[in-house]
Amino acid sequence: KNGDFDTLAVLSIQRSNGEKVEVNRYFKEGEKSFIEISPEEYEERKKMHEKRQEQEAKAQDEN
Repeated sequence: KNGDFDTLAVLSIQRSNGEKVEVNRYFKEGEKSFIEISPEEYEERKKMHEKRQEQEAKAQDEN
């Protein structure tokens, strides 16, 4: 739900001097901290999230 993130992407960072640095690293929530995952696993988790959102929207429309 909103505010509950178990997967995140760090695509870039901006240094204090304004320089943008590409990072392109992906993480999932572990027991105590985030664990790095592959871009493929990130995309799969993203697709599952989008599918869940569609199902929830459809269920709300039916009510």
